[in-house]
Amino acid sequence: MEIVHRAAPCRNVPVTFTLERMKFRSVPWQVQLATALSILVWIVKAGNDGVGIASDPEVTSGTTFAVMRIALATFTHAVTALLIFLAVARKNWARTGLLLWTVGAWSFWFLYPPSFDEYSVWAVRLSIAMPIFEACALLLLFAPRSTAWYSSARAHAP
Repeated sequence: MEIVHRAAPCRNVPVTFTLERMKFRSVPWQVQLATALSILVWIVKAGNDGVGIASDPEVTSGTTFAVMRIALATFTHAVTALLIFLAVARKNWARTGLLLWTVGAWSFWFLYPPSFDEYSVWAVRLSIAMPIFEACALLLLFAPRSTAWYSSARAHAP
């Protein structure tokens, strides 16, 4: 559905807006920034896992370990992407799910603490920056304006 609006009374040039564009403009900047940070972290982590899998000789040998590692990486990144997409689609449960999913992933640091011995300085900085970006995204998703935006979705639901 399109809404046609005349730009000025003296001009006869139509300016069209789609409802989808108008809906995205109503998204608070906190949700937009949280989405951008979440997608950035997802791309970096998925790329890092992809490079790690491709360069691991044990994975490229086709063993059961290889299949399990590829399946686990694919599943975790697919769930993360789905939760990000649904949170942007104004599903409040997906926002909560993303919080629980992230905190659950962080809890694995206690079981398998990261070792930065073989990393370069930039890789260490990037590894430290990703959880900070995730934390900022989660704080923005649960900011008062974001919460109000998610709450108003329930009020307009059919």
